Amino acid sequence: MDIAAKYGGMGAGEENGRKGYELTYMIAYMRDFAAEYFILGESFETSCPWSKVSTLCKNVEKRLRDESKREGFAPEHVWVSFRVT
Repeated sequence: MDIAAKYGGMGAGEENGRKGYELTYMIAYMRDFAAEYFILGESFETSCPWSKVSTLCKNVEKRLRDESKREGFAPEHVWVSFRVT
């Protein structure tokens, strides 16, 4: 909490951290299950300043859509979502 206060952050408690960790693993298992049905999914982790989150998301989505198109995926079959914590 001292570090959060020092840098203008906020503490969300250990339970939220634990849930985020579990969600990371759930995403991987869901990805493996979906692959059995020819559904491709992936999760990426990075960090950036909050002021750049919107730009980061837009750039990642553009790159995913560009690469999907290059590989022959129909645009309506590409779904991109973000979880920012």
